Amino acid sequence: MKRKMKMIKTGLVALALSATVTVFGQTQTPPGPLSDLGPKDNHVLNTAKQRGELFDPAIANFDNELINSILFYNPAQANSFNLKASKIEDEVNNRGLNFTKYIWSESTDGISYTVITGQNTSTLTQSGLTPGYHYYKVEGLVNPDGVDESLLCSPLSEVFAVYVLPQLSVTVSGTTTNSNNAFVFCESEANTSSPADGQKKVSLTSSVTFNGYSGVPNVDAFEKKYRWYAIKKGASGYADFSNLSKDPTLATGANAILLGENVSLNAIDPQIDAYGVYKVFVEVEYTIKDRNYGLGTDNPENRNRSYVIYRGIAQFGGQDLEITVTPTPGKPHITIEAVQD
Repeated sequence: MKRKMKMIKTGLVALALSATVTVFGQTQTPPGPLSDLGPKDNHVLNTAKQRGELFDPAIANFDNELINSILFYNPAQANSFNLKASKIEDEVNNRGLNFTKYIWSESTDGISYTVITGQNTSTLTQSGLTPGYHYYKVEGLVNPDGVDESLLCSPLSEVFAVYVLPQLSVTVSGTTTNSNNAFVFCESEANTSSPADGQKKVSLTSSVTFNGYSGVPNVDAFEKKYRWYAIKKGASGYADFSNLSKDPTLATGANAILLGENVSLNAIDPQIDAYGVYKVFVEVEYTIKDRNYGLGTDNPENRNRSYVIYRGIAQFGGQDLEITVTPTPGKPHITIEAVQD
């Protein structure tokens, strides 16, 4: 299991015009599998100053710098952020001159950069980023005497990388040990308290791919959390469970039964111990950045960032798979009548 990042209150993404990976004596390690994230080289050359002192206003800490470098993709609302370059040069001799102009450029591969025309201030605002890596480079000019820029010393640069999490596509397939592909088991065969000891006749497996995106890291490199639910068929059919913004276990969310939730629970033998006919679906999320980050806990009636919950319904033969749980018959009694002797 890959290490999860501590989720801290949302703040400004800060970009230092400094040159490795130590911030105030602590190492910032991007969460796997995103090895290329945040400032490319944040080591402070000037031993007389700390990184935050180079900004205006000064920045007390950079605790949320890396997690803020991971963005969700919302097709209905553009993501956005600011990159802020330091006001003071990072220079070994503590000269401390202010930058007089900035040159920003961008890239999607970290190799070929395009200058962002007309962007010369210390703050760069970006929005509507597509999934994948995005790299931003800034060069700071020091020109206190206003000479021709073509005559200036070549500026140093800093690169900051952000990553937009791609949308996921989830499919679920089923297998059964019964003949004729019958997805059936008896309610007494289920064991909700100890699934490992429960029914094994019906098994479900989910598969997750990127939706409309191909790039690195591979989708399998990301840790994901799975929540499995069952919906019972009623007299008038199945309740509508299409609303991702509500917890499906609520009456307003279709009265689903939670079958299990866990990191890496991509397969399940559903343990349903009440007879009836059911459909099963799974909800999948990234764990690298929780959907509630910066927003507090979910309201079950209004889930935070429901657009980063990805759902798949169990299928078989091109149709929604239905599981039939048969009742365990109760004990019969015998009496005697119509006696003739």
